[in-house]
Amino acid sequence: MTIKDLKGEINNKISHNGKIGLILLATDQITLYEFETIFKDLGILCFPSRVMNSVELTPEVLLKIKDELRYATNALLPGLTLDAVAFSCTSASMTIGEEEVARIIKQSDPKREIKEVTNPYSAIKNACKFLDIKELGIITPYSEEVTQGIIDGMTVAGIVSVTAASFKIPNDNIVPDITSESIKQAVITMADESSVDTIFVSCTNMNICKEIDDLEKITGKTILTSNQVMAWDILRLVNNQKEINGFGKLFKHKNILQKINTITAKIEMFILSASILLMMINTTANGLGRYLFNQSLYFSEELNQFLMVSVTFIGLAYAVRNGRNIRMTAIYDSLSHKKKKALTMFIAITTAFLMFLLAYEAVIYVANLKEINRLSPALQLEVYLIYMIVPVGFFMAGIQFLIRFIQNIFHEEIYLSYDVIEEKDQDLDSKDQMC
Repeated sequence: MTIKDLKGEINNKISHNGKIGLILLATDQITLYEFETIFKDLGILCFPSRVMNSVELTPEVLLKIKDELRYATNALLPGLTLDAVAFSCTSASMTIGEEEVARIIKQSDPKREIKEVTNPYSAIKNACKFLDIKELGIITPYSEEVTQGIIDGMTVAGIVSVTAASFKIPNDNIVPDITSESIKQAVITMADESSVDTIFVSCTNMNICKEIDDLEKITGKTILTSNQVMAWDILRLVNNQKEINGFGKLFKHKNILQKINTITAKIEMFILSASILLMMINTTANGLGRYLFNQSLYFSEELNQFLMVSVTFIGLAYAVRNGRNIRMTAIYDSLSHKKKKALTMFIAITTAFLMFLLAYEAVIYVANLKEINRLSPALQLEVYLIYMIVPVGFFMAGIQFLIRFIQNIFHEEIYLSYDVIEEKDQDLDSKDQMC
């Protein structure tokens, strides 16, 4: 029999945006499942291999995984270039060391190229830098010993762990069976702590990624997980430009609004912190001088008045940015969700206009003060220099009200600021659905 020649087109259409090697623990049941959901329809495929590990995860067991990494890497599409390889274990990455993990993987086969390497430890550090996070709460399934290793790893990275909680299950075969509802409740409970603004669920074997969006809406906090940050880091490394929805604010690209919000937040923090610190030092020094030396600081009262101006007007912008400005809600609370949203947008845009108008009038006022060369009685400072903070405060508050208006145009939820969402009244939502 003659076998006919066939002509086929060679054109990779299933992993054209990235071939990703994924090194899993032998006990890992969750990473691939969550990655398939996140990477769906992106033209990115994950090709898994596994390393042997004991079911009971201890620091000693995690360290031994290092010896398996080279063989697991070489089992990933031998001879083909990989756009990235991810080692999927948070605790092992910290125990072995992220640099050592990357070195072993990259040098596993000198005959082929592995462009990028990541792991949950590197990824959480990159995610925290991207979101400007310095502190977080940690939830793990691990033993106390391994959990402490996670906390120590964060500390080395310059990230403060303000609180930690663990299911204390060292058996990695059982960890995937922790229900999503249990993890969700643990996150909600930790989010009630006032010191916590970000929560990191540490372990690639815990099934929680699909709940991240809901958790961020319920808690108003930033939620990060091992698989989520590792998937995000992979997409960053392969230069994926498509926005991913459903897995938290981490996947939303930094747009102009976020950049403006971040810049104004830093300005507010600096001015408010400096003003309050100076007020404290000034008041303390004045009190000590009065009681110890019978001599007050002649300029103390005047300086505090000037500092109060800064705190008042920059504090206005701070309150609006955090959704904490005073709101009259007697009528508002009785409205349906749609009417609430419409009223919120109307108030936001009109108040933004008012703030910009006041900023303009304040600039004229400051210019007049400069023209008459008015000096303060005690310090003999040109008063216009002090009151320049007033138009700045009004302008920054106007920006925040404008951001609130824009956020409510593009999102279904009611936004009180760039990232503060008002909790919905379930009964009123039901009324909307009936209408």
